[in-house]
Amino acid sequence: MPPLHAASLEDIRRYARGALHAADALELTPTPLAAVEAAVGLLPAEQLFLAGADVPPGIAAIAAKLMKKVMGGLAYREKRVYLNTAELALPRRRFVHGHELGHQVLPWQEQAYYADDENTLSPETRDAMEWEANAFSAELLFGLGRFTTMADSYAPGLAVPLHLSGEFQTSAHAAIRRYVATSHHRIALLTLGRFTRRVSRGPYLPLMADQCAESTAFAERFGSITDLAALPLVLAEHPAIAAAGRIAPTSLLEDNDDLLIETKRGMTTFQTQAFHNGRLNFVLLYQKGRFDGQRLRAA
Repeated sequence: MPPLHAASLEDIRRYARGALHAADALELTPTPLAAVEAAVGLLPAEQLFLAGADVPPGIAAIAAKLMKKVMGGLAYREKRVYLNTAELALPRRRFVHGHELGHQVLPWQEQAYYADDENTLSPETRDAMEWEANAFSAELLFGLGRFTTMADSYAPGLAVPLHLSGEFQTSAHAAIRRYVATSHHRIALLTLGRFTRRVSRGPYLPLMADQCAESTAFAERFGSITDLAALPLVLAEHPAIAAAGRIAPTSLLEDNDDLLIETKRGMTTFQTQAFHNGRLNFVLLYQKGRFDGQRLRAA
């Protein structure tokens, strides 16, 4: 992620809290984005391509320069969000909506018009203002720390974020990353591509480093997961990774093989679970603890 130029993450959380408070939505799940929209002074969102000639020329001009199809936009002076609802499933639509609200609420982002495509909405964006709007959207959708509090009441497992993604109306991908990055458990996430590559020792699944995550507790004890998995995890040597690559889309493998990797504490064994969302393979690393809470299993 790029460094935040105008704001820290704490600043963004403060403004997200203010928006939720203004909408009387601090304790509501899922976050009522229409109520937040009204509370911050915006008119109801419109469908982007149904608005036709009513789309402000400023948005149209920015959209024409984007590499990919426009997913949303904000007309700051007209006080309206535009959403490409025809292209967006509910979780993605809610994320884009929250992103545009971030452009409205964060006071240093007073540009007249915004238009966003998959590049500006990506967690890998190098544009600081777009990253800030993404972070604002995540804070809205996950109810600040409410998602983490609920998730950490259970023992580590991918069934937890997958269950909560339905409750919070987010994508499974976003919920898994949020779960791992904010958890108080010692957990880490390996995110791997679908298609194998090859080294002399055999095939492996490529590491998607920007999509990996670890909790602070994991990093302090074992190190960064991208450092620990910097060398290819060859499938023949790591059955847990091989099994993750074989599961069907939207399938969860809860009783997967263990993974043995070298950490800053030496060779360390982790229990693993795996999930495939149709595009990426997610492998959760964890160790059982005596005080982890009840285990939640997939229905």
